[in-house]
Amino acid sequence: MMAALVRHGETVASWMLDPLPGRLASAERGAGAWLDGRKATTGPATAPAAALRGAVLRRFLPDALAGHLASARPRLADLSPGTGCAGADYPAVVTGVQDFILYWRTLPRDHAPGVLFAPEAGGAAQRLDGSPYRPAQHARPGLLVARNTATWHQALAALVPSPAD
Repeated sequence: MMAALVRHGETVASWMLDPLPGRLASAERGAGAWLDGRKATTGPATAPAAALRGAVLRRFLPDALAGHLASARPRLADLSPGTGCAGADYPAVVTGVQDFILYWRTLPRDHAPGVLFAPEAGGAAQRLDGSPYRPAQHARPGLLVARNTATWHQALAALVPSPAD
């Protein structure tokens, strides 16, 4: 279950409850993120791109990007299809279970809570062009979430073809 408080187009508070283990992730803009009542932080650790573990939700990917990702697999340690549940994926990035997750479809019900949670914990959550996610711009595809900014850039370089490609 996921909920977000959006004011003037910006997510200012969020909650993600995974009812099976009873895990609650929450965040407040400018005040931080919490996981089960404890401050959540991603840490600055980075790994070489070849050691990164992540997920790509492929269901809505355009064919050109899906084809490029088939060749990206060897450049990363692990590329999984993801859980299909953003409420579980965002905490997985923050806790280090995953280094990154790439989403194509960006509906607010799936991403407004997590896009606040990850950065408030020290992670990065941005559009593929580096711009911020805004719930009202959900028709714009592409969102990359990573443990930190350096990992975001590494994952982007491994996953998304550059304009010269």
